Amino acid sequence: MGIILTLAMAVSITVGSSPDQVLRTIEGILSAREIPIAQISRGGLTTGWVEIDLEELPPYIIDNLPDDDPGWTRARFTLAIRGEKLKDKSQVSIDAQFERYGTKYRYMLVP
Repeated sequence: MGIILTLAMAVSITVGSSPDQVLRTIEGILSAREIPIAQISRGGLTTGWVEIDLEELPPYIIDNLPDDDPGWTRARFTLAIRGEKLKDKSQVSIDAQFERYGTKYRYMLVP
């Protein structure tokens, strides 16, 4: 099993609630979706790795894969979420790391 692709991306949004309130809401959403939380620290949290099969991806993603035979069968992701207080708002940063791996055929690795 070799890693085919590692992708990291980040997004930052500003909201009108306190950072603690936003992080509690996010923690509830992650819990409802059964996404494990690996670490909670003051002002942030990090999820554990979440494994997904190619078949579990939403149809939109599968229909828009850049290759009809992507050569990978599994993926996983982790999130690092941080909140900080601005003047009268909060800024929330979400860093996501996504990896896809696994091969359909023993010797095939297609990027």
